[in-house]
Amino acid sequence: SSQQMVVRDGSAVQGYLLTQNLLDGSVLIVGRDLRDQQAIESLVRNAGITTIGIAIMLLIGGTFVFRQELERSVGAIRTTAARIASGSLEERVELSGQNDEFDLLKRDINHMLDRIQSLMDGVRHVSDTIAHDLRTPLTRVLLRLRRAGQSPGTPAQLQTAVDAATIDLEELASTFEKLLQIAETESGAQRMPFLPVQL
Repeated sequence: SSQQMVVRDGSAVQGYLLTQNLLDGSVLIVGRDLRDQQAIESLVRNAGITTIGIAIMLLIGGTFVFRQELERSVGAIRTTAARIASGSLEERVELSGQNDEFDLLKRDINHMLDRIQSLMDGVRHVSDTIAHDLRTPLTRVLLRLRRAGQSPGTPAQLQTAVDAATIDLEELASTFEKLLQIAETESGAQRMPFLPVQL
């Protein structure tokens, strides 16, 4: 048995032939035309090539669409980050409304920005309060020293003015020390060891 090219109906075809010698000296040849099998193989091969081509096109198209979506979503975040970096702390990332992973990320970023703005407002309030609390005793010390320097007085009066200014300045130093302790506590740093206190 073997595959050979044979002529069938006037055209050459690939055939699978089985040859058998008979007792009377004649030869019996039985064969099968392989054109149907070759047509199926060709169809499967063409279908495979077409499938690979479609898969490559879908991959390229999907990559392009994904890249566009990624650039759009990340671009919105980058634009908002640039505006915030320029000082607009009220800016927020706009949600697309699709409730996908990018929207979840944008929502988390917006929550983080809300928290940062709240902390910044708190810091601004504390800074304003500290500035007010420090300005009042400094102004009082300055006025006392100017009065003592401008008006001639007895040594006792000058000593009283100096003592009052010293007390005010000691209170300011104590306030600064407390502010440093608060900053150290919040940052986790510690310049001096804490001691037990009877509450």
